[in-house]
Amino acid sequence: MSDNEHKVNTYLFYSQQQHYRPDLQEKLPDSERERLAELHSDNRRQLFILGRAVLAEALAFLQQNPDYSLRYGEQGKPELLRPRHWHVNITHSGRHLLLALQRGGSIGIDVEVLRKRPYQRVAEKYFSPRAVADIAAAANPMQRFYHYWTRYEAQIKCWGSSVFADKGQKVHGYASTYQYNNLIMSLCSQTPIDRVAGYEVDFIHSPRPLALQSVDSHLKINDYFNK
Repeated sequence: MSDNEHKVNTYLFYSQQQHYRPDLQEKLPDSERERLAELHSDNRRQLFILGRAVLAEALAFLQQNPDYSLRYGEQGKPELLRPRHWHVNITHSGRHLLLALQRGGSIGIDVEVLRKRPYQRVAEKYFSPRAVADIAAAANPMQRFYHYWTRYEAQIKCWGSSVFADKGQKVHGYASTYQYNNLIMSLCSQTPIDRVAGYEVDFIHSPRPLALQSVDSHLKINDYFNK
C-alpha cells in the first residue's frame, strides 16, 4: 500500500436485543416493512427491527440525517442506496448486534460470543493446516479460533458471499479484529482503514464510545483458507 493510497474511517455500532422496543419499528422505511412482513419468528423480527433502528441512529449521529434506503445482493447483503457512498454491514450473535458503516468501499463484519464449542472439526474443515496448527499452539486455542472464524466470515461478507457456499474461496481486503467483554468481532474492508471507532446504542442516550480492544494478530487474508 502506497503512502498516497486513500484510507477510510470505519464506524462500529453495537447494541443488544434488550434495547429492542416495539416503537423502533417506526424507524423503518416502507421497503423494510415489506421485508419485515416476510419474517415470522419473533426473535428474527426483533433483530431485524433493531438492526435497522441502529442504522438510523448511526446515520443521524454521523451526518444528522437518519433517512436511508437499502437494496440487497444475491446473498442478502444490504447495500445503501441512500445516503450515497456509504457502505453498511450488519451481524449478530445471540442477543448481540453489530453494525458497521464506512464511506469508500464495501465492508463485512462478524461478531461471536466467546463460548465453548467443539471448534477443532470446524477449523480442520475451513482452515489451512497452518491455521489449525496456529490455533492448537495458542495459549487460548478457543479464543484464537474465534479470531480466525470471525475474520473468515467478515471477509466473505465483505464481498457479498456466503461462508458455507464459498469454502476455499480466496478473497482480499484489509481485516482487523477486536474484543469487547466476551465478544470477538472482526471487520474486513475493500479499502485500507485509517481509524476504527466503536459506539454503543441504547436508544436512550446518544451513541457512546465503545472501548474496543484491538487484537494484535499476524493473521493474513488467504493465509488460512482450506486449500
